[in-house]
Order: sequence, then structure tokens, then C-alpha cells
Amino acid sequence: MNSFQSRTAGTHGRAEVRKNEDVRRGLRGGLCVVAALLLGACVNSHETRPFTVLPGSMNATVISKGGGTQCSPGGRKARPGDNCTGIRVQAGRCYLFQAQPSADFADSTIKLTNLDGWDFPLLQPLCFLKRSPARAFFTLIGTIDGRHAFRIREGMRWQAPASGELVCYVNDWFFKYGNNLGSIRLQVTACPAHGGGPPKP
Repeated sequence: MNSFQSRTAGTHGRAEVRKNEDVRRGLRGGLCVVAALLLGACVNSHETRPFTVLPGSMNATVISKGGGTQCSPGGRKARPGDNCTGIRVQAGRCYLFQAQPSADFADSTIKLTNLDGWDFPLLQPLCFLKRSPARAFFTLIGTIDGRHAFRIREGMRWQAPASGELVCYVNDWFFKYGNNLGSIRLQVTACPAHGGGPPKP
């Protein structure tokens, strides 16, 4: 091969390398766009809901990472994500819930503005890894001393099935609480005398 042929082959080789790099960059960019669209589609709602301050209410902050080692639901060891709110409920009484996520409320990079949570069909086979398998990620779950789990929605009424401390957690894989961000402002108010009855969805 003479010098001209060698230079020509080298030029073609570099052009082919640049072309392959452009294709790979294009594929990576396309995959990023698809991933962003899928994650956006996973979030049920971006609606911001009002928070009404009511007199005589009990208030707490639910931290999405969990409340730490000081939480001991019903005298037992806390599970990942548990927040002992200090709010005590009485069996048979009706309560009204108000809840509002903080501005930085997020499951890693997935930001949420309410308690609708998010989910993705491809993750359903792994749902058993969630604290509450049947419920979406980043929904707010309440318990009484770690038992009688129920989902907390903004503005809902709920009748306590037992007496004890309200212990809450943000639903997530039990081993993934470390990348959660933000918190939830929680307000619990006893229903007026005429406001009893079963929970409303």
C-alpha cells in the first residue's frame, strides 16, 4: 500500500469511528428521552392540593426517609420508613386528615406534589419488596402502633379501628429509603359530632 492509499484508509477509518460515536450518542440521547417520558408517565398527578388549617388539630411531620431510631411503634423496633407522630387516636372515633408534601418531596429524582404516589407496570413483579405491596410508591401509609395499616389521602375521614399512636411511613422498597427527599406536613382533627362514620375514599 502506497502513502496515498494509507492516508485514504486512515481518513475513512476516522470517519467511520466518528460515525459510530454519533450513532451511540444518538441512541443514548434517545434512551434518556424515553426514560424521562416513562418516569413522567408513572407519576399519577402533578396537582397541588390545598391544606386547610383547622382549630384543635394535632400536627406532625412525616419524614420520607423515616423518623429514625427514636421511633418505637407499640414498644417494638421501628421498621424502615416509620415515623412515630406522637398523635394518639381512640378506637371508634372519626378523624379528618390534611396532608401536604414539602417542595422537595421526591423519590430520588421523581418529584411529587401530592400523595397520589407513582408506579410503573414493569416493577409490579417486585411489588413484594414495598412496605405496602398493593399500594403505589410514595403514598402515605398510616398505622396504629405499627398495625391496622391504611392509606392516608388529603381531606379524608377515617374511623380508628383501635386506640394507640399514629405511626406513618411513605411507601417505598424497604431497602430504598436512603434516597428519599422531603417530608409531609400532617394534620389530624377529630371530626365534629355529626361527622362520624366510615372512611371516605
